[in-house]
Amino acid sequence: MMGNDVWKGGGALNPNEQVGDVLRSGTLGIGFIGGHNAMVALYGQGHAHSQKSWDTLYEAVMEMNKVVDEYKAKYELNYSVLATPAEGLSGRFTKMDRRKYGKIPGVTDRDYYVNSFHVDVKEPISITDKIKSEAPFHAITKGGHITYVELDGEAQKNVRAIAKVVKVMHDEQVATALSTIR
Repeated sequence: MMGNDVWKGGGALNPNEQVGDVLRSGTLGIGFIGGHNAMVALYGQGHAHSQKSWDTLYEAVMEMNKVVDEYKAKYELNYSVLATPAEGLSGRFTKMDRRKYGKIPGVTDRDYYVNSFHVDVKEPISITDKIKSEAPFHAITKGGHITYVELDGEAQKNVRAIAKVVKVMHDEQVATALSTIR
């Protein structure tokens, strides 16, 4: 980050210099993975099929936002909550947890944890319902977020389906969540 001058002034620093005020021009993200898996562990169902699971996950992410707000005030740095994709990290954590807790169905039984607040793509849920379930999380993960859906067949041959997905995302304010970030 410093050597490539991604953070303003970082390129001018020598490798052993303190970064100091350069950190003020960047974002320090606090990310999370496995929201779906955690809800299965707590309630036996992910947040797409249980209102209690959904409410708990939403409340947890809101609590993370409180922490980053405290860090912003305390350290005068740009902390934010990041909906982490972290494919490599999620596999590592799953292996560590499986060794410690064993194989738990829906929690540690796969080679990965589900990304951030995402509904597991293996859940029996329509694309529309998946988007609607995830949509409110976009506005509260201000460090970055994505939505991921899987389509059957070649998407290029079904422009109508793509248009429907984009419309649902628009209507649920997934596409405009970025405009609410300040």
